[in-house]
Amino acid sequence: MDQDELAARITQAGDEGSTTLDLSGEGLKYLPPEIGSLTALSRLDLYRNQLTALPPEIGNLIALINLRLWSNQLTVLPPEIGNLTGLTDLRLTSNRLTALPREIGNLTSLTQLNLRRNQLAALPREMGNLTGLHGPRLRENQLAAPPLAHGTLTGLTPRPLGAP
Repeated sequence: MDQDELAARITQAGDEGSTTLDLSGEGLKYLPPEIGSLTALSRLDLYRNQLTALPPEIGNLIALINLRLWSNQLTVLPPEIGNLTGLTDLRLTSNRLTALPREIGNLTSLTQLNLRRNQLAALPREMGNLTGLHGPRLRENQLAAPPLAHGTLTGLTPRPLGAP
């Protein structure tokens, strides 16, 4: 999808007041700041693209409940991700994340968090605020110590090691 097609899809979604937008598998290398104008979105699918970063304007999407970003090339998340306090499902599997912003601790509505197959060596202490998570998926990272061992995710229900 070229820039003009992407801009047209975003404009159309805004004009229609869409609550969902599926841009998965479109070969996107970037997401334009205009995405931040879609404040009615409750679900945004961006999986199977080539995104390396998200614009700070992603933090404007405060109605988001589901954000699917798996199978991209994300190395960082903007701190503005912490504005998405209604988010219940965040999928970041198979990216290149090396760290998470402290602001991820603001996502206290999260019940599903999938961080498998990244390059995380540590988790921010603020993830301890995410007490509603049902076993965050953390396998296939570079975590030096199990998160529950150093207290980062105290109070969470961990999945058994063999669970998907």
